[in-house]
Amino acid sequence: MLLAQLQLLAPRPAPLPDPPLIASLLFERPWALAIIILVLGVVLIMVLRRLDRPRAAVVTLIIAPLLALTAILVARSVTTPRETLATLTRTLISAAIVGDAPAVAPLLRSDLLVTLPGGTTPTLSRQSLLERLPADMQGPYRLRSHTIGTLAATLDSPDLARTQVQLTVVPEATGFPIESWWLITWVRDPSPENANAANATHTWTARQITAQHIDGLSPSR
Repeated sequence: MLLAQLQLLAPRPAPLPDPPLIASLLFERPWALAIIILVLGVVLIMVLRRLDRPRAAVVTLIIAPLLALTAILVARSVTTPRETLATLTRTLISAAIVGDAPAVAPLLRSDLLVTLPGGTTPTLSRQSLLERLPADMQGPYRLRSHTIGTLAATLDSPDLARTQVQLTVVPEATGFPIESWWLITWVRDPSPENANAANATHTWTARQITAQHIDGLSPSR
């Protein structure tokens, strides 16, 4: 019995490709870049002191923290598409788990398909999903809490992207945590109100949502 339960707790599905290292460090992981700069600064100071160049060591002591701070400020001033997609994924989850269909609707394309593991309705359309959300999430599937774990985003093209998210929920009915992995395909289209304008703004909406794994229902794939 225990072995069967452990088999249902599958490992993480294949991860998305890593983002470009330089862009990620500059704009998405500034603290990592800042730490690297500070560590290199300390090493350089030690070398300069051994070479008996105290003035250069003092200059490095001043410049290294300034460069680290600049890296953080630059990153905060820029929002990359991957960061935008990660925020949209969090917004979609936060609205969906409470059954807030009006908040979910603008994040979904009209041709959305949701693929679920097994069950009597393994695929849902956008309309079906929006109709079921309030009754399900405020009724039998009401949650006590949820936690978003690993969240990654990748751009397949300027207007096509994917996010992969690890979601752990605690249902009110059972009180036991359930882990799941979801893959969301996003498409970037002109916003409806100015789709024909030369300078149309673009928005990301979900075209496909796939449950890669849900504890007790499916293996990872």
